[in-house]
Formats: sequence, structure tokens, C-alpha cells
Amino acid sequence: MAMRKNLKYSEDSMRQALHDVKSGMPVARAAKKYNVPRITLYYKKMGKYPEDRRIGAPTVLTVAEEQALVKWCFFLSDRGFPVTKNQLLDSVQLLIKTIKRPNPFQNNRPGRHWYELFLKRHPEVSSRTPQNLTSSRANVTEENIRHWFIEITEYFI
Repeated sequence: MAMRKNLKYSEDSMRQALHDVKSGMPVARAAKKYNVPRITLYYKKMGKYPEDRRIGAPTVLTVAEEQALVKWCFFLSDRGFPVTKNQLLDSVQLLIKTIKRPNPFQNNRPGRHWYELFLKRHPEVSSRTPQNLTSSRANVTEENIRHWFIEITEYFI
């Protein structure tokens, strides 16, 4: 028996192919044009598969929860406290524990694989090595620090 190869196509390609099929293009032609599986496209057209389903297993966190994490990462980073890998994983662990959602993680803490896929799902977030910012540290004033604490207080309220 031949092994099935794992086809890779984007959600956007499938969406465009489905649009063309609904506009009258034959399924086989649309599948070839957008390089998507013909049977999957046919089943989506017939309603057997949902149109908006993502490829692969579902994520543990919802899209909104992941967007909130991304926003939180940028918020802290803008204030001079970039989020480390361990801080992000600890935050996800705390979130999962708080909402009591079942998950496949050991000790409810995501691992390296989840982190890598999170970065892949959100290319705007990147892992970087911080640089020495001595001149920036020299320019910090008491007023800047007080303003920062006011912003943090407003964010958590």
C-alpha cells in the first residue's frame, strides 16, 4: 500500500478555489489551478466539510486568546520589557489553568513545539536577542518612570 503524502496548501488558496467553484468553474480545474486537493474542495462545495476549517489539529487557545497574547507581548515590549519564551509559556499555562480548558500539554504547560508553532502562526512576533541599550538607560527620567506606572495601572484597570 502506498503511503499518503501530506499535501500543503494555504487556507487562502482553498478559499479562492471554493469561490471559483461556486462561480461555475469545474472542481477539477479549480483544484489544479490553486494546487488544492480535489476531493477536499468537492466536499467543501457539497457542504460535507466546513468551509472555514483550518488544516491540521485545532489550536488549544482560540484565535482571540492568541491575539490577546500577541497584544500583551507588544505592550510589554513597547514599555521596555520584552517577553521571554518562558514568560510566554508560563502565561499560557496560567491562562489554561484559569479557564480550566483540557489540553494535551504536560503539567498544562506548552512546550517547545507549541512555542514554535505560535511564532509561525504570528509572524509579527519574533524571538530576538536583546541588545545593550546603555544610552537609552542613561536618558530615563523620573517623569518617564512615573508615566510608565500610570500606563500600566490604566492597562490593568
